[in-house]
Amino acid sequence: MKAVVIADKYDDDVVVNELRALLLQHNVEMVMLPSLDELKKQLHTLEQGERYFFFPSPYVRYSDIPGLIALHNSAEFSIVRSGLHTISFIPRLVAISQDTFISLFRDHYIFGSNARVDVRKPTISIPRIILGTHHRDVYLQLTLNSLMNALKHCPEIPVSIVINNPTSDIKAVATNFQNQYEQIEVLEVEQNIGFAGANVCIQWYKPEIVIHSDDDFILPHCTPVLYPIWPYQFVVRLNYFNRVGFTSGLSNLPLEAYQDFVDFHTETRLGWKYQIHDKSAMPPIMAYYAYKVSLWKKCYMPEQQTAGDGSILSAGYLCATPFLRPYHIGWNYQDNYYNHAEYLYASTKIGLIDKVNVQNLKTGEKRIITLSDAVK
Repeated sequence: MKAVVIADKYDDDVVVNELRALLLQHNVEMVMLPSLDELKKQLHTLEQGERYFFFPSPYVRYSDIPGLIALHNSAEFSIVRSGLHTISFIPRLVAISQDTFISLFRDHYIFGSNARVDVRKPTISIPRIILGTHHRDVYLQLTLNSLMNALKHCPEIPVSIVINNPTSDIKAVATNFQNQYEQIEVLEVEQNIGFAGANVCIQWYKPEIVIHSDDDFILPHCTPVLYPIWPYQFVVRLNYFNRVGFTSGLSNLPLEAYQDFVDFHTETRLGWKYQIHDKSAMPPIMAYYAYKVSLWKKCYMPEQQTAGDGSILSAGYLCATPFLRPYHIGWNYQDNYYNHAEYLYASTKIGLIDKVNVQNLKTGEKRIITLSDAVK
């Protein structure tokens, strides 16, 4: 029996080799492919009657591999699944449709297994997810719903919601999620400091790595199936790239957003796109993008009291992004971060603000944070 594993040279070597060794214990040969697109292209070249395990990443583990092998030997199931996870397939009996396998013949059944799907997490510096917001409570609710679904395998990843001079509705949404999830903390900033929420979090928590987003990105429901430990997968790739994150889909972006780059298109949503020193080849609008705080400090812009997308990119265009694209809802509504009068005013004045009053709404702790201290 063989196993197809979606992985490439930027995945964690220790985890990849552990999986290879685990499979060899059961006489299963590992075949590594960089994307589901590539598997779709090569499906006809596989041994058509062979049974293949399928791993959407090297970080996925299945319980009772001997039992699954015995199951395969007992009947010719075209596909074996556990919930939404495809565990195995027979090439001649299946096709790949977007992100999953479908059975081509009715007389070869799909079998539902009770095998447990686990994850193997590499050793990394745990990142902190930072999400800033001001007044878009509906967007924040949708964004956090999708985020917490995407983090179902990563309850240890801390999430900080920075609410800048928030409306009562924003505060209610943020604290409601804080009360539901142990990993969430809300920092309330008395002033509206725009995108400088990252500054506050970096000084408050002193993380080595940040995963940064705004309040208007919806991650697809399939995220924890295709990228079960995506924060870890992002951090592993920071060993090779400056910025790693989801790249927004462009279906609802304004025309001017298309001017300086060429979009990329894939047949599936499982795989990675890499760009090295080519700003035209990948959309710049990223959601939940990871970077090292050391790089953030080098790219710091005093006039905004933070390091924005553009300034981090200026350090060298080394980007990695999954095929999976979140939906950028912020462009659907005229009263958004980018043309809201109060926000624009705050953005132009943020460089004049240095001391801000901050309260952790989970612990009750209060601090006065000097924004310019972030790079001292």
